Amino acid sequence: LDYGLFRMAVFFVGHPDGTGLVYFAAQELGTVKRLLRRYAQRETVFGLFLVLMAMVLIRIRSRVESRAAQELAELNEHLHRSIDELRKREKELEATNEDLERFGAVATGREGRILQLKAEINTLLVQLNREKRYNSAQAD
Repeated sequence: LDYGLFRMAVFFVGHPDGTGLVYFAAQELGTVKRLLRRYAQRETVFGLFLVLMAMVLIRIRSRVESRAAQELAELNEHLHRSIDELRKREKELEATNEDLERFGAVATGREGRILQLKAEINTLLVQLNREKRYNSAQAD
């Protein structure tokens, strides 16, 4: 279904013997209005039929628009819920990231201090004429 300016109309062209043809037309709204006016002016009975059909089509259009508005409202609500959930998850991830950054800073500082202590121990052992205990290049 198209919710835009697209409309549908039904035309009945009758003959004096009572037979006729029914035409279904789907066009832009302005064109449909012009055709309805033209046929309504030619034939009063057929014009009445067209008016009645137009009323039915207007009612159908109203229902379609109402349903479209309801669907749009539901989708909009779902979208807002999804955005709220994503923002909540983003805050959780930011908090976790901050915790990991603090842990990384503490762990890096601790490792640096361990390397300093190893270097001090090696220096003291050398001063005592003893063999170095730690052979890592960073401890030297």
